Amino acid sequence: MSETTVRDALLAEALGELYTLREDVAALMKAIPDARSAIESGGQLATLRFAEQTDKAVAVLDGRIAQMAAAVKEVGAMRETLIGAVAAHATEEARTRLVDVVESIVAERRTDDKKQYISRALTCLACAVIGGSLVAAADIALRLISH
Repeated sequence: MSETTVRDALLAEALGELYTLREDVAALMKAIPDARSAIESGGQLATLRFAEQTDKAVAVLDGRIAQMAAAVKEVGAMRETLIGAVAAHATEEARTRLVDVVESIVAERRTDDKKQYISRALTCLACAVIGGSLVAAADIALRLISH
C-alpha cells in the first residue's frame, strides 16, 4: 500500500498542478484578447503621439528653415551693402588720387609757365636791346654817311 499511496499522492499532486496550470491557461486565454486590444489601442495611441511629435518637429524645422532663409537674406543684404561701401570707398580714393595727380600737373605747369614767362620776357628784352642797338647803330651809320 505504500506504493499505491505514494503513487496516489504523486498523482494527486500532478493533477493539482495540472488543474492549476489549466486555470492559468484559461486566465491567459481570457486575458490575451483584452491584452491584444490594449496593445493595439496602445500602438494606435503611440502612433498618434509619434505623429503629433513628428508634426511638432516638422513645425520647429519649418520655423528654423524660415529663420535660416531670413538670415541668409540679411547676410546677402549686408554683403551687398559692404560691397557698395567698398566700391564707394575705392571710387573716393581713386578720385582723390586723380585730383592729386591733376593738381601736381597743374602746379608743374604753373612753374613751367612762370619759367616760360620769365624766359620770354628776358628774350623780348634782349631782342628789344639788340633791336634798339641796331636802330641806334643804323642811325649813327646814317648820320656818318650823310655828313
